[in-house]
Amino acid sequence: MDPLIELSTLSAIWLTKIGKISTFSDQITAIFDYIIRNIKIDAVIGHSLGGYLAYHLSNIKRIPALLFMPSFDDNDIKYITVKTSIKELSIFKEKVILIGKRDKSVNKNKQLSILNNLNISEEDIDHDLTDDIFKKYSKIFIREFIIKK
Repeated sequence: MDPLIELSTLSAIWLTKIGKISTFSDQITAIFDYIIRNIKIDAVIGHSLGGYLAYHLSNIKRIPALLFMPSFDDNDIKYITVKTSIKELSIFKEKVILIGKRDKSVNKNKQLSILNNLNISEEDIDHDLTDDIFKKYSKIFIREFIIKK
């Protein structure tokens, strides 16, 4: 399906169903659940809380993921409810992960404990994702997991 059609489908869901949900947390959870059930995804990219969601989508759908400074912090993940059964899935290892050496926005110990045994790169950056870093790791991700398929 065309990505723009997918985007408009998600927008329609937001306006007709999810927009009526009162809390931000419920809205994000509803979108996440819809994506899991209804949208075919070949790969996923996420930053911060989006990295947390991309991590789980990768494990659920068994697809490659590019994660930039994923946040597993309790203060961030309170915005979405991920079912325990999803959290307990085996880790799909086709992931490219970048963490920032100067990143003060995430709990690095928690981040590393969850991502252990995965290939993690570190850059001397904070939590902000710059275009050059995005391009650099996107190329690695595409070369490693997308082109070879």
